[in-house]
Amino acid sequence: MDLALYAAFAAAISLLWFLPGPDWAFVIGQASAKHPWQAGVLGIALGYVVMSGVVAGGLGILIAASPLALSVITIVGASYLIALGTLAVRRMVVDRRLAAQPVTSPLEVVTGAHPVTGPIAVVGQPRSARASLVAGFAVSALNPKALIFFVALFPQFVSPGAVWPPAVQLAVLGLTWVAVSSMLYIALSLATRRVFERAPGAAGWVATVAATSMVVMGVVLIVEQVIHAVTA
Repeated sequence: MDLALYAAFAAAISLLWFLPGPDWAFVIGQASAKHPWQAGVLGIALGYVVMSGVVAGGLGILIAASPLALSVITIVGASYLIALGTLAVRRMVVDRRLAAQPVTSPLEVVTGAHPVTGPIAVVGQPRSARASLVAGFAVSALNPKALIFFVALFPQFVSPGAVWPPAVQLAVLGLTWVAVSSMLYIALSLATRRVFERAPGAAGWVATVAATSMVVMGVVLIVEQVIHAVTA
């Protein structure tokens, strides 16, 4: 494998990673809502491992070239994003309503004292590690834009005359993407957690924005499919 091409690939994906997408929204939402972000990042990585195998095995080109297959993946992935984001937004709304309710302690019931009416810290039930793992996997594995991106970008960095077969080179490029993106998502998660430890009041709002972004991205994907079907 050409080391110069490999270095160029690593540099390119490090820059392209800063373009926000469903992964970003999911990772920030996980970290700001105090879900087990480690499992979420692992799920994203596993999703990209599967996608890398699909591309290296030659199925990626077939799927990308099949309008029906690509439409199915797009609709399923978009629907999952909408469902995931909607559930997260609903959880945040319920948490805020609970936080605004007055608190009555047993002592207040006995003495007849007025209940506390100020906001209280109510934390929604975080996802389990397994649920976060599955959610992260689905977000990356069902991302049609990522599949098209892999199919379009990776072959440009394959050396036809190299000792390694093209399939092996594609697999190495895919695993490199997994490694680089995982490290960057870990850094993003840690940075998000640190910011919200200093400003805990903003965490709920950012988590809501991240969840809403997933819903919007899902809707946009479905609208694109509808427009494509109508104009085809």
